[in-house]
Amino acid sequence: MFLNLFYRIEHWWHFLGFILLGFFFINGFNFSLFFYITLAFFLLIFTYTFHDRKKIWLFYFILIFILSIFLTLFQQTIVILILMLSISYNKWFYKNAIGLFTTGFGFPLLFLLPFNFFNFNGFLFYLFLCLITTTGELLHAADHFEKDRKEGRFTMAILLNFKVNSKIRKYFKIFSIFLGVIFLIIFIF
Repeated sequence: MFLNLFYRIEHWWHFLGFILLGFFFINGFNFSLFFYITLAFFLLIFTYTFHDRKKIWLFYFILIFILSIFLTLFQQTIVILILMLSISYNKWFYKNAIGLFTTGFGFPLLFLLPFNFFNFNGFLFYLFLCLITTTGELLHAADHFEKDRKEGRFTMAILLNFKVNSKIRKYFKIFSIFLGVIFLIIFIF
């Protein structure tokens, strides 16, 4: 069994920004940041290997379980929610419109992972991140409109009859990353 730590990284590397935003939203720099980045890294790899039915997903699941032992109850709840949304998306919602919301609300949960307990301001910022992520996921689905329709998927873009080209999606992704970097700089300083 080949362990690929960078499995489809081009599809998910930017989601690691959520963990950075969450960490610096509540902390100054300390070495626990590397623990949270590692956990987020394994959660994202788990999501994509599970989605592609790679047997290595079980290894990542075990690593996540081991790392979760060191988390607070609130953080463990966030990990469970991320895993549940990942599994439900891949099992039931991948081919329909609800999948937009499982990814739009699931990936930003990484922002809340460094929080030891519920934080109202953090939760409001999480909802803002959900809005941006859901918009990005809608543009992603709209960019794949024809392909998804041919494959029999019923995405939100198909439901809304919403199409965009790759250029618009690329600009939104650049804008989202730029916005994330601005917030990261604000939170660090």
